[in-house]
Amino acid sequence: MITVPPLLVLSAVAEEFGTLAGVAVGVGAVRAARGAALALTHCRSRGVLILGTVGAYEGSGLSIGDVVTARHIHLLDGTSALGMSYTPLPPPPLRCDPDLQNATGMRAVDVVTTGAITTDASLARVLGTHGAVEHLEAWSIAHAAAEAGLPFAAILGVTNEVGPNAHAQWRTHRAAVEAAVIQAATKLLLGYAPA
Repeated sequence: MITVPPLLVLSAVAEEFGTLAGVAVGVGAVRAARGAALALTHCRSRGVLILGTVGAYEGSGLSIGDVVTARHIHLLDGTSALGMSYTPLPPPPLRCDPDLQNATGMRAVDVVTTGAITTDASLARVLGTHGAVEHLEAWSIAHAAAEAGLPFAAILGVTNEVGPNAHAQWRTHRAAVEAAVIQAATKLLLGYAPA
């Protein structure tokens, strides 16, 4: 008899789930949407767990090394946020499953998915009014899960501050933060039994 895990673990790249069984869906919102949809095509799991690293917006109260769970996931375009363009029929924020969110035992924050890593401090301040952290793939994966009728949650680790120093900070802190995220995910997966 094959044992089906209750949660399918998805992340942008394989390093983000370490030795956990999971599927890398690709970097960026477009690749992640396609990868998540393909991963869910034959999914027999009863939910989706998104893992990854994030940047924290100024004023979020988060520090590098913090590991959080998502509450709502927003999809935003930087030029729209600055009033330089508009998005017709913008997609609504997606709500993570409250039971899964609570099962993590972590601080829940709102997540912003953008089309690219934000390096401009002014844009970061505007986007930060919509959420605490920035993650490039979360909305796409969450949308695929919602379309498949599966509950979803995210465990995300802060590697950097959103802004000009994001990439250098991410490179410095990535390995340690990914390890912390994997540890938190392992704890959830070992103890989670869906109703």
